[in-house]
Order: sequence, then C-alpha cells, then structure tokens
Amino acid sequence: MPRFTLLYIIMLLVITGCQSKSISTNNVVVPNTRTEIFHSTANGDYKVTIYIPNKPTPKGGWPIIYLLDGDSYFLTASDIIKSQACERCILQEGIIVAIDYLNQTRRDFDFLPKPDHFVFETLPNNQINLSGKYGGADAFYDFLTKELKPEMEKRYKINLKQQAIFGHSYGGIESIYVV
Repeated sequence: MPRFTLLYIIMLLVITGCQSKSISTNNVVVPNTRTEIFHSTANGDYKVTIYIPNKPTPKGGWPIIYLLDGDSYFLTASDIIKSQACERCILQEGIIVAIDYLNQTRRDFDFLPKPDHFVFETLPNNQINLSGKYGGADAFYDFLTKELKPEMEKRYKINLKQQAIFGHSYGGIESIYVV
C-alpha cells in the first residue's frame, strides 16, 4: 500500500509541473493559512504563505515543506496534505511554507547558481537560450537557511528530521542545490 501512496503523490507533483503561473493563493481562502511579507536582508522582499494544521503539535514537532514558486504549488500541496494524511498513513499533516514574489519574479536569479564556465545552449531554431539574470542561488540559499528556516523554527515546533523542499524547473535546480 505505501508504494501506491508514494506513486500517487509523485504523479500529482509531476502533473502540477504543468500548472499555470496564473494560479494564485490570493483568490482562494485556505483555512489555517496566512500570507506575509518576509524581508530578506540580502535579497529583498518575498511573499510567504504559511499553512499550519489546526490540531495539536505532534510530539516530535511538525513536519515542514518549503515550496519554491509557492503560488503555483501551494493549493495542490495543501490539498494533498489535507486529503491524504491520516494517523496510520506515511504522509502526515504538517506545515507548508510557500515562497514566492510580490510583483516581479526574481526566480531566474534566485534559483540559478553562477557557473564557473557558462556554455550557451543553442535551440533548434538557432536562438541562444539565455536567462536574463542568474547566479543568485547562494544568496537564496542563505536566505532560506539563515533567515526563513530559523524564523519558522522560532515560531513553531519543527521536527528537524522531517523537512523537505520542493521546486519545479528552476525551482528544482535550487532544490537540488540546497540539498
């Protein structure tokens, strides 16, 4: 049975990779959720949406997941956690921290590391594929590990052995970079 649960979750996350950026948590009210502006000393402001389950804190603390491109994945992640979690299940309810931007995205810069040597990718139409800005992955990593995570650990009892990060596309690159 656990194989099917894991497969189901993976399939849902793969399918959500095709979600439009037009999906926004601004239009939907999710109980036990709040959105706030989180100021990073190095990177500027981020929009952070936090979901906290409406139940007592588990003995070892809350599991937590950090979602990159949070507006695109918050609703799906919260639906999965609320509908699939149960006392006897592998998936347990936990805190969701969805990280996104207020107005203009900086995801190219935040999620892409600065390469030692840049090799331009030539597309089939002979155009060069080049992101406008890149190289801020170290600064975003510092924001995540030295500012945001400590703040979440100060506010909530977090199970330090049950933490995850999820990102797709550039967010996936940053997720691997963080690990």
